[in-house]
Amino acid sequence: TTSFNLLFTRPIRAGRIRAEGRWISGRRRVYVAEASLIDADGEEVGRGTGTFMRSTYALASLPGYAHPATTDRKE
Repeated sequence: TTSFNLLFTRPIRAGRIRAEGRWISGRRRVYVAEASLIDADGEEVGRGTGTFMRSTYALASLPGYAHPATTDRKE
């Protein structure tokens, strides 16, 4: 992530929040995307925009990025 801006547009109340994202532009190394947070009433409660750069590292090999199905669970 090279930059990310987040704007909360309404108070967030109890209930589910849905995130909707969309790619805006970029083809090779730099991408621009935006996302909206939608509350249970269908109202937008937040909006974010960001610029992202493709990593040269395989992020799945770093702590916190592994897919949940591939992580070892300790019980």
